[in-house]
Amino acid sequence: MRWHNKGRQKTSCLTVNGRMEFIRTVFWNKGHGAVVPMYRLLGIESNNHSHGVCEICCRESLNTAFVGASDNIKRLAQLDISSSTVRQIVEQEGRNLVDAQRKGQAGRAMRRIGRQLVLSEARRKYSVTDGAVRILNQLNVQLPMLDDNVLDFYHLRLSVYVLLLIPDSQIGQ
Repeated sequence: MRWHNKGRQKTSCLTVNGRMEFIRTVFWNKGHGAVVPMYRLLGIESNNHSHGVCEICCRESLNTAFVGASDNIKRLAQLDISSSTVRQIVEQEGRNLVDAQRKGQAGRAMRRIGRQLVLSEARRKYSVTDGAVRILNQLNVQLPMLDDNVLDFYHLRLSVYVLLLIPDSQIGQ
């Protein structure tokens, strides 16, 4: 199948070292759609953000809301990124993980990250999740060295709120 050169365009990408501007060439064909070889070469994720920026957004969003994460990223990483962009990146990374899980790649990704973090050498090893059974099952299979799982604050707060709304007479039924 033949690739068509759709031309050169000036663009930019946010990286952990700041905004980078470059000229990219877009190629297209009917079977694969548009491809930008420069993105693959530079390790750029969708929406013109590097892997490093996506990782910073995800890590900062673990313990705080997107607004707070955006403020922390501005202060600590010196990257000017809005809370809505942080949210979009984190949600896209979540969709990417779900897609990888469907393709059977999530387990490999968990093990790779576990090796990168040197989990086997940590004294205490906890995971933080939303409490979904399928995620807990994957963690138990892929990272059996974890000591325990902790429910993230958002879902803990939601569970407590729901329990407060249920009359005592209905709890346990």
